[in-house]
Amino acid sequence: MKLFLVVFLLVVRVSISFCQTYNGLVKSTINGDAVQYACVRIKNTSLGVICNDKGQFTISIKDKKPTIVISCIGFESLEASIDNDLSSKIYYLKPFSKTLDEILVKSNSPTSILNKAFEQIANNYSLEKTNLEGYYNELTIDADSEVVYNGEAYMTISMPHIVTGKQIGRAHV
Repeated sequence: MKLFLVVFLLVVRVSISFCQTYNGLVKSTINGDAVQYACVRIKNTSLGVICNDKGQFTISIKDKKPTIVISCIGFESLEASIDNDLSSKIYYLKPFSKTLDEILVKSNSPTSILNKAFEQIANNYSLEKTNLEGYYNELTIDADSEVVYNGEAYMTISMPHIVTGKQIGRAHV
């Protein structure tokens, strides 16, 4: 057991020594302002961090000369290689905007909405007579484990079948 613990600690110590941290700063090319909360990840891995509100990030790297990918909504993504000296760098992201095609939003009258809903009744409800059954039980116990309330209910709901072209209540289907 002691041998296992020693080997485990040695492996952990060696693996920790291969990890190095890298610091950077992400700014906009337009005005030089920090790009807040940009995503910084090491390419082809699942390792990544988020910049703080000042555009700063610190990421742990294991590989030599890894490539980082920096992305943020509203900016073009940037790929950059990290040098062996691990000196901090400033990365500039170029704003990205895309003009969307024009769309037309129109509303339907309430009558047309109701007519469409009525047209779909036969598709959304059973055409056969349906009975729904349900059971309900509620038990309330106070702090002294005494039963305060015990309520039960059994329900049967009978739904007539839907026939299109017939009067149901006030609605014509």
